[in-house]
Amino acid sequence: MKIRCLVVLVILTALCTLAEAADLEAYIKNRPEMWSRLQANWLEGETASWFKPVSDAADAELRYPGYKNSPQVVFLGHKTYEIVLKFGTDRLEEITISTYNRGDAGDISASEFSSQVAAIDKAIGEWTGIEGKTHDVEKLSANAAVNSKVWLQKHLATEMRWSMSKHAASAQDTKGFRAEYIKLVLMPRDLYDKRSSAVGTSGAGHSATALDSKRNVRRDADKYVFIDNIPMVDQGEKGYCAVATAERILRYYGKNVDQHMLAQMADTKTLGGTTPDAIFDVFRRIGIKLGVKISVHYDFSVRQLLNLVAKYNQEAKHNSRVRPIDLGQGGVIDLARLYETMDLATLRRSRCEREQSAYKKFLADIAGCVDQGVPVAWSVVLGLVPEKPELPQAAGGHLRIIFGYNKVTQEVVYTDSWGMGHERKTMSFADAWTITTGLFSLDPRH
Repeated sequence: MKIRCLVVLVILTALCTLAEAADLEAYIKNRPEMWSRLQANWLEGETASWFKPVSDAADAELRYPGYKNSPQVVFLGHKTYEIVLKFGTDRLEEITISTYNRGDAGDISASEFSSQVAAIDKAIGEWTGIEGKTHDVEKLSANAAVNSKVWLQKHLATEMRWSMSKHAASAQDTKGFRAEYIKLVLMPRDLYDKRSSAVGTSGAGHSATALDSKRNVRRDADKYVFIDNIPMVDQGEKGYCAVATAERILRYYGKNVDQHMLAQMADTKTLGGTTPDAIFDVFRRIGIKLGVKISVHYDFSVRQLLNLVAKYNQEAKHNSRVRPIDLGQGGVIDLARLYETMDLATLRRSRCEREQSAYKKFLADIAGCVDQGVPVAWSVVLGLVPEKPELPQAAGGHLRIIFGYNKVTQEVVYTDSWGMGHERKTMSFADAWTITTGLFSLDPRH
């Protein structure tokens, strides 16, 4: 009896919470004027507390993160984990609503995933009052597929996309099923009709050419050379730096992707930092599946790690206060712990002075890519060099984008995929090379 009462109490509590949640449905109507609500309109009134611009651009995307301390927002009675609003020059062009994704919500069973899909399908049908059309399943790989269904009204297109993967068996599901995401994409009907013939759910779309990319290169009065028009996204609290970085670069090239789709393609884990090997593997898998060429400019192999430690120890001999690094005999090397034990000044000298050839190539490759309008994926170890603003991740492996440089001030220009405040930052050439564990690019079509 006590257990039954407890279950009833939990259900009632959940229902009360949903009843108190803000309702996005009140702002989405099958009317053309709905799409005239631009960024400023969403950043006033009730919705002002929901959304945050991902950058300081006037037409920047707005994102609702669905954090524990965020106001709870529901759509058609379902909890939302993320909402993204994308704007064109004169109208709102797309609303993407995540009602489930494993990065934010964690793993769920096959039966729970199926129940959620069926419930949302029914809710959309009742909301639109029309029958939806199921699309053919799109295969991402032998083990992953994207399902979709669309409801087309006079002024509004509502598409539900859901995906799952076959995965290594786990305690959650011994059959190896893994739920990936359920999301709704809403856009003006005319725009949907235009896009549907050219853009699929698995990343198809216009691919930028090398000439397109070069047109984005800018040079300012302060001698900074940088790439304009790289989209900003916010990876949130997930360990999705690699796929968030990939999303930004691929969208810059005109691909229709998001980090949840890419996480599925790359089998990305949701928590923790990312090792150099794991980061490269993510890009390799994405590149294969989307037909994008990967150029490796610097790869932090075991041999290079051992070489780095040896040169660090040589430099440490000149300073009695710095202890040499002892890697012991065999076993696993914890890269983050290793860097924590190093003295920054000693490491900087050992890398910049004792690895001069690699250091010069690092700078030349950055300049060469930026001059061609090609953003560079930059793998680093955080926690060594102080950075502002404060980073959500304090230490460990991380992936970010270098998109500029200044040879006069000796700086790289970089960005992190954490939204507003992380659009444009600078770091000295020396510090940038000191924390580098990898450098590679996804190259545009020639």
